[in-house]
Amino acid sequence: MRISDRTLATSFLTTVNKTKEKIQNLQTQILTGSKVNAPSDSPSGTSRILRIAEQVQSYEVYKKNIENGLSFMETTVSTLEAIQLEVEKLDVLFVDLVNPVTGSDLTKAADQVYAALKSIVEQANTEYDGKYVLGGTDFSEPPYGFNAAGDAVEMKVLNTSGEQKIRINKNITEKINTTGHEIFGTTNGNDIMNRLLNVYNDLKAGNKPSEDDKAALKNFNKNLTGEISNIGDRINRLSSTNELIDNQLIGLKTLLSKENDVDVTEAVIDLQNQQYFLDVSYKMSSMILPKSLLDYI
Repeated sequence: MRISDRTLATSFLTTVNKTKEKIQNLQTQILTGSKVNAPSDSPSGTSRILRIAEQVQSYEVYKKNIENGLSFMETTVSTLEAIQLEVEKLDVLFVDLVNPVTGSDLTKAADQVYAALKSIVEQANTEYDGKYVLGGTDFSEPPYGFNAAGDAVEMKVLNTSGEQKIRINKNITEKINTTGHEIFGTTNGNDIMNRLLNVYNDLKAGNKPSEDDKAALKNFNKNLTGEISNIGDRINRLSSTNELIDNQLIGLKTLLSKENDVDVTEAVIDLQNQQYFLDVSYKMSSMILPKSLLDYI
């Protein structure tokens, strides 16, 4: 059976075009570092890559949420510890006031109480990333402050009981804030800040703190310790979740790399082989099909 020059030329051109296409694909893969640069390169591979990439993106969002949440909670702990330090100083002061020797200078004691109160109010307005850590979900202004007359501490926002939550999983959210309501209540005159203001005024009038004042301070300190412990537990849970997400991300990125990343060394060798095959094809065609090539190329 005789094979015509046209048939040989057509077959040769088909082979050459496929080789050129392989060379182009290899060059693109080496340049981009990706096996799949268009859905047509591998429809099934594209589907797997998109699915894994979506999972990676979701986990990275959860990780960022957790890291921001951890920083927010650590700031809250520092804030409560600073408030607790002032409270413990006052606890010592109240004990000293019972001593007739050390507790005779009530004016100095009043100044110490007022200084501690101002510090507590300042700490209660601590910010993190534009949010007041004890302000609930109202960030319009600092949540606490003295009224115009300076004779009471009041909430400057309508509510400090709002909960801030972050998503750490598709179906799970975690509370990251400790609300001002949980720490100070409603600041209706019976809270620790206004009680300290009353103690300050009493000391200026020559009256020492009452037993109720001392008990209220101790109860507030106990509440602070409990809240700091609760936040510590939540920090530990979030840190564990963050480590788990790190491990999941490593696995997903490894799988994604296996699906999509090019072995550059292997690709370069393959490119060289394809280029060599193309060069040899051209040389052979010049000897076998000198006329028909001029007709079809």
